[in-house]
Amino acid sequence: EGVLCSFPPLPGDSVVKRDHSDHVASLARVMQQKGAETVFFYGGFGIFDSMKSFMTRNGYQEFIEQPDFPKDAFRTIWGVADEWVLGAMLERQKQARQQGKRYCYTALTVSNHKPYYIPRGRIQELTEKPSRSNAVAYADWALADYLDQARAAGLLEHTVVLAVGDHGARVYGAEEIPTPSYRIPALFLHPDPKWRGQRLERLCSQVDLLPTLLSLAGIEFEAPFFGRDLLGLPDAGGRAFVQHNRSVGMLTDEALVILGLQKRIYY
Repeated sequence: EGVLCSFPPLPGDSVVKRDHSDHVASLARVMQQKGAETVFFYGGFGIFDSMKSFMTRNGYQEFIEQPDFPKDAFRTIWGVADEWVLGAMLERQKQARQQGKRYCYTALTVSNHKPYYIPRGRIQELTEKPSRSNAVAYADWALADYLDQARAAGLLEHTVVLAVGDHGARVYGAEEIPTPSYRIPALFLHPDPKWRGQRLERLCSQVDLLPTLLSLAGIEFEAPFFGRDLLGLPDAGGRAFVQHNRSVGMLTDEALVILGLQKRIYY
């Protein structure tokens, strides 16, 4: 809900699992209104975290999940390996271009999860046994392979891509909300070379990525998103919404304020 709906995290159940979540503003809903084909690609089963139900009720016309992939695709308990998920998305991009369709495709990959099993022969494995290091290297290879093929097919000439981490490896620290472990990477790829190498230093959170993505894509929209378009804003004055267990917080450049159970406030 953070990246795709620009909606801040809630304590307890996510909005994805809550009742009355049929009319949530989302990237897919905005793009569907603009005439785009909207498809969600996931290596696992859509029943996990009620993802398929939520996505198809909020703008995604189609949901590709584990049973839709070839039987010989490499699988773990989490689902199909990254290269099959990204490969399926690439093929749909090629079809959409041939048919002259505008598209908005989203892929959620799962290889970088325990037990960290990955296909052989893709990378020079860093450890003898399955490990996070190998899974990270494989996830990096799969993303690079997808981008190389997309570029070779001419797809990156008219497509804006956002690659973003869902969450860190684990939450650790003695603080009420250990925000250093919440940091994740986010990378925008844009056809216009003027954006190449630029870095946004402003403190932000996942809710800000969707408005910024739409801005980079030149999409005008009206939607009740909580995030802000980061382009052109000063480095100072940012904020991030964070949540841990039953506590919610807002982080600024200088402070973290947390609202806990029974109206307890931490500063």
